[in-house]
Amino acid sequence: MVPFREKIIGFSGERVSTKGYIDLVTTFGRGSATRKIKIRYLVVDACTSYNALLGRSSLNKLGAIVSTPHLAMKFPTERVK
Repeated sequence: MVPFREKIIGFSGERVSTKGYIDLVTTFGRGSATRKIKIRYLVVDACTSYNALLGRSSLNKLGAIVSTPHLAMKFPTERVK
């Protein structure tokens, strides 16, 4: 992990301390319908119900379409038919 000490603004406007960032290749999907992309994760020490938040740049790189009401995300793959 690369140290990074800038604060970010939380959901309720509070300032949240950061620990650092790490670049990880992340796999989306299962089986033959997977995609792998490199994502830079910013690590924070915060009490939240989320494990990770994906930003627009990562979603765009993945080519994802997100449906909040359905709690679902679709993205193109190179699935062999």
